[in-house]
Amino acid sequence: MNKIVIILSLGVCCLDASTTQNVHITHEWGYPNLEESEEFQNWGGDCDNGRQQSPIDINFNKVLKGIYPKLIFNGYNSIAGCNIVNNGHSIQLSSFPQEMEISGGPLLASYIVEQIHFHWWSEHTLNNTRYPFEMHVVHRNKKYGNMTQAMKFKNGITVLGILYHYSNVGNPSIENVGKALNDSGLFNLINDPRKMNRLVSMKELIPQKIDSYITYEGSLTTPLCSEIVQWIIPLTTFPVRMNEILPFRKIENDDGKVITNNFREIQKTRNRPLIEISENIVSSSTKNDGLVSSPLTFFVLVCFVIPCL
Repeated sequence: MNKIVIILSLGVCCLDASTTQNVHITHEWGYPNLEESEEFQNWGGDCDNGRQQSPIDINFNKVLKGIYPKLIFNGYNSIAGCNIVNNGHSIQLSSFPQEMEISGGPLLASYIVEQIHFHWWSEHTLNNTRYPFEMHVVHRNKKYGNMTQAMKFKNGITVLGILYHYSNVGNPSIENVGKALNDSGLFNLINDPRKMNRLVSMKELIPQKIDSYITYEGSLTTPLCSEIVQWIIPLTTFPVRMNEILPFRKIENDDGKVITNNFREIQKTRNRPLIEISENIVSSSTKNDGLVSSPLTFFVLVCFVIPCL
């Protein structure tokens, strides 16, 4: 049997999302209480009718091997004095004291962190395995002045989705966010941001070195479910103790109901390319094939098995 490696060069386009977005969204939306066997809601608009929705299950039998430049992180240090808020759907951190910027990888521009929020159980799954916790680090394209402007464009948003697994090893920064909820009594205070004085280290929230990840084009996982997101899902999961997640599961929504879980159900992949980036792949390909990567193109390695003639 001979294996032939075909290299595809794919471009990325920038589209104004407002030209295709259906904005008829259910006025009140939320998450079902799965402990009471409630069903997921239809949220309307692109949430129901979109073709590139998130989250998805990442099936490793269906991913393509790719090569990108390395991801570059600047300013992802310890943060204190940011805002923390219960927005009725999640706990969100924003108004950070320093600018945190990501570039490289599949990104054709630099993106800065706008907010961080959390999901208890994970939204993305790996081979149909759901993790107990997922953090979304939401970035906007630096060329756009704010999130409202960035959300109008296909290249406006990138989200770093970090998965956490249960462990006896604690995560001090997740624990400090939980303690901040107790400090400020945010469990039943909706859209009432408070200053968080407890220290959060980005080095405890995301892997020190992201050399293996999945990237794909998708959407926001909350209404309007705009299909404007370049997702980056590191394949390294982080430890968290069960008791560190418990404070999150005590917050309430607008109706005064406890949000026991806040993940969206898995969406159809619809033949979207899921690209796996691995340092081992990059090193091997660079050494043996002399491939050159640039921010304008990426290489997808597809192996076809063809019988010897």
